[in-house]
Amino acid sequence: AAGLAPALRAGGRSDAGAGMSRLRPLLVVAEVALALVLLVGAGLMLRSFAELQSVDPGFRTDQTLSFRISTPPSRYPEIDQVRALHTTLFERLEALPGVEAVAAANTLFLQRLPNMGPVTIEGQPPPIEGAPTISVTNDLVSAEFFSAMEIPLLAGRGFSPGDVTDGLQVVIVNETFARRLLPGRDPVGHRFTRGDPAAEDAVWQTIIGVVADTRRAGLTEPIRPEAYRPFSQVTPRSVEVLVQTTLPPLTLVSQVRELVRELDPNMAVAELRTVDAALSDALATQRFVMLLLSGFAGLALTLAAVGLYGVLAFLVTQRRREIGLRMAIGAGRHEVVTMILFQSLRYVIPGVLLGVVVALGLTRVLQGQLHGISPIDPVTFIGVATTLVAVALLASLVPAWRAARTDPMEALRDE
Repeated sequence: AAGLAPALRAGGRSDAGAGMSRLRPLLVVAEVALALVLLVGAGLMLRSFAELQSVDPGFRTDQTLSFRISTPPSRYPEIDQVRALHTTLFERLEALPGVEAVAAANTLFLQRLPNMGPVTIEGQPPPIEGAPTISVTNDLVSAEFFSAMEIPLLAGRGFSPGDVTDGLQVVIVNETFARRLLPGRDPVGHRFTRGDPAAEDAVWQTIIGVVADTRRAGLTEPIRPEAYRPFSQVTPRSVEVLVQTTLPPLTLVSQVRELVRELDPNMAVAELRTVDAALSDALATQRFVMLLLSGFAGLALTLAAVGLYGVLAFLVTQRRREIGLRMAIGAGRHEVVTMILFQSLRYVIPGVLLGVVVALGLTRVLQGQLHGISPIDPVTFIGVATTLVAVALLASLVPAWRAARTDPMEALRDE
């Protein structure tokens, strides 16, 4: 047996240059490491996107069509004209076949940060200049908004026809407002104002109700303190109309356009889409990053598998005499297959370890795009590493099988 060792070593030598022989395995290790980094990034984005898809926005999104209209002062100089147009439009929309409810808001989603600013609660000192403040949205909604969008009223009452411009200035706040600005107290009945509370024209708004939190700022954004005022007291010139229907929402598009055209031929219908589509658009960045990383990861995985296959195929060719000698002295086919597979692991394992180290540093770049998972999520890292090793072993099977089918006598005769 001792005399066979030099022969086996000689049979395992490659006629190729030593430099090239060392370079090929290093390239495979680098390809495996790159594939792991990209696969981890794609895996994190996939898991994050799945988490986002399961987040409850806090309001109804299905079977709802939305569009925006504007009433410029040049054609509607008086607010009463704007209110009359809104009333007529909403009534005619409600009369359309299949329409269940019609509501409106100055904006449904809050990416544009409309009318946000600090407030002063009555009986509390005003914010100190330069000190951190809590910004509150100043949303405007129709009386039907909460019921139509299925946002639960948790305390107090909703808006009513008695909430008029020259009456008590009323407002409904969300849970986050109550928790952060009025902790431990019943918000209903408290008043607050925006701007300088000592100013003569300060408008004090009385909280009449509390509604559940919603994620109108985006599924990845923290919930903000929100305050809603009724259209009957502050009528916006630009509104987002929400039409809920039992029919496929897009089937109403032509009827909505025609109805608006009858009311005002010069009025444009903008941002006409379903609320589901609008919510999907809000995830466009995360979706793009996920698809981009998935594409590059798939390409890198393919290159790593092809590279490993090429190196092992070359190795089997170079070690043909050694394999023949091993089989001549009694090695079985399964032993030869195992030998080649273990040889592939000599390239794959270092590549995986190197890739994990690199990924641990680079995935933190994705932290701003991730939701509900950590950039060093162990499930993703373990799953990707296992997948990569499995793919590598599959790529090694063909060279291993070819090696196992080597005819010992033919291999020795060729040498």
